[in-house]
Amino acid sequence: MIPRTLYLTTLATALLVSTGCSAYTAEQKRWLLDGENAYVEGRYDQSIANLSSFLGQVKDKPETGRAYYVRGLAQARREQRAAARSDFQSAVAASSDAEVNWRAQVMLGTMSFEDEQWAAAAQFLSQAADTMPTFPPQDAVLYRLGLCWERLGRWAEAIEPYQRLVANFPASRYSDHARRHIELRPTYFAVQCGVYAEQRNADAMVAELKTKGLSAYVCSEPRRGRPAYVVLVGRHAGYSDARRELARVMGHVPGAVLWP
Repeated sequence: MIPRTLYLTTLATALLVSTGCSAYTAEQKRWLLDGENAYVEGRYDQSIANLSSFLGQVKDKPETGRAYYVRGLAQARREQRAAARSDFQSAVAASSDAEVNWRAQVMLGTMSFEDEQWAAAAQFLSQAADTMPTFPPQDAVLYRLGLCWERLGRWAEAIEPYQRLVANFPASRYSDHARRHIELRPTYFAVQCGVYAEQRNADAMVAELKTKGLSAYVCSEPRRGRPAYVVLVGRHAGYSDARRELARVMGHVPGAVLWP
């Protein structure tokens, strides 16, 4: 999972460049620059107030999209998610700056992912991945995009972002996970109850789980270059069904997790 705040301070700081904003009044310049500085310093309410004053007067200017974006970051920090989402959407609509645009798309995709709106998240993350430069956080964006396609049941489409991730970011923290999905080519969700180096131990766990009424079975797959025997329960086309199964299985196996 990508933390909700992953893109906040670092992205806002990257936007704090000289704007050459001669078309603005001295007060408008102060609102814009003070609003951005307040965000970086963690004074989110002040940032929102200054940028709101700027946006109240400045329409359809080069800095309008950026002001929406930074105000959206401040709104997100204040857990004002609806307002943040609206600002990021306005940033995309208002900005001709490619960087502001893809950064706002990343934030919209991240928020949609956190809200489990998989189709919306896939749309935003796909657009961001195709326009952002090939450096982090593109690796995180590609990984989440793959997860979105899987959770939408579009398993074949998940492979392409995983392959891009592995090719462009071989040392990324997400690369091993992506490689595993590429190797497995899964087409369903299940609940993972245990992973064993020897099949007899996996078989013993399956036998125990079956006495509890669980439809357990063993799946062999490579883990860290070695064969592993994974004890699974259920086969679900839908992510929501798998999560309900997980809640039931955890009553018997507290350490159970979703597979893949």
